[in-house]
Amino acid sequence: MKNLSLCFVTILSLILLNACDTGSLNQTAGSGNLKSESRNVPSFETIEAGGAIELEIVANEADQSVKVEIDDNLLQFVKTEVISKTLRIERTSNFKTSNPVRVKITMPKLINLTLSGASSAKISNLFGDKINFDISGASKTSVDGTTKTLTAKVSGASELQAEDLKCEDVAVDASGASKASVFAANSLGAKLSGASSMIYGGNPKTINKNVADASSLTSK
Repeated sequence: MKNLSLCFVTILSLILLNACDTGSLNQTAGSGNLKSESRNVPSFETIEAGGAIELEIVANEADQSVKVEIDDNLLQFVKTEVISKTLRIERTSNFKTSNPVRVKITMPKLINLTLSGASSAKISNLFGDKINFDISGASKTSVDGTTKTLTAKVSGASELQAEDLKCEDVAVDASGASKASVFAANSLGAKLSGASSMIYGGNPKTINKNVADASSLTSK
């Protein structure tokens, strides 16, 4: 029985190794020649990106634009589509390149951003009544501007840098060794678990907190 188990483990390991090698062989290699391509898409107020995508977003702009920057032979593998006012950005194939997949966006209004799979976003000039972030899978977001209400879910070793986003009311749920920094002038809600940490400024009038599992909440 012991020999049978060892044989099974060996065969399984070989299968997995072969699958990994096959996946590598199927990857398209980038040319190294960077190219920027404008994408014409319908209007949107929400963005979803996953799979190591780097976003540069300038909000509160009159004109909307979407530009994808990557090796010229890989542009076809970066999909941008708008469904129900949501811009979705994703890779459609495996490829290998030393250059990041960078998407530069200008837009009049942003109300929701979802990031996953080691993606990142730098958001400038955000103004509005509310903004919501859902950041997971070792992703990172930084943002500046002014808004009345900020809600955020940060999980899986992700990070939200929002200390330069001046807010009245803030509610953050952080888990799985994630980090958040915020500014709240009126109210702050913090639910922290799984060794997560949060720093806040703005001297909020009311604070509702649920801090567990070696997590921390500190004022700036």
